[in-house]
Amino acid sequence: MPDIPNNDASIIDEIHASEEKIEGMLKEAKEKAGNIINDAKKKADEILKKGAKELSQTAEGYKKERLKDVEKEAERIVKDAEKRGEEIKKESAKKIKEAVDIVINKVLP
Repeated sequence: MPDIPNNDASIIDEIHASEEKIEGMLKEAKEKAGNIINDAKKKADEILKKGAKELSQTAEGYKKERLKDVEKEAERIVKDAEKRGEEIKKESAKKIKEAVDIVINKVLP
């Protein structure tokens, strides 16, 4: 070493030690920051997955409700059609009787 008084060498050693300490602190801070960022990314992914799952469940529930509504409507339409079919049968039976009466009256006056 050049001619540095003992006191100055001690100061330089302290500065050097402080620099190493600061570098260690910076390295540790960067590692912690990296861990925090990774944890935040994991939590964000979990939240997104949970949200997607909830949305899917909500959509599935809505789909089931709509399907029930459609089934009820289909049942109503079938019942209405069956009712109308019975009415038409009754009307047809009356008309057949009337037609038979007309034919009988023409054939057997």
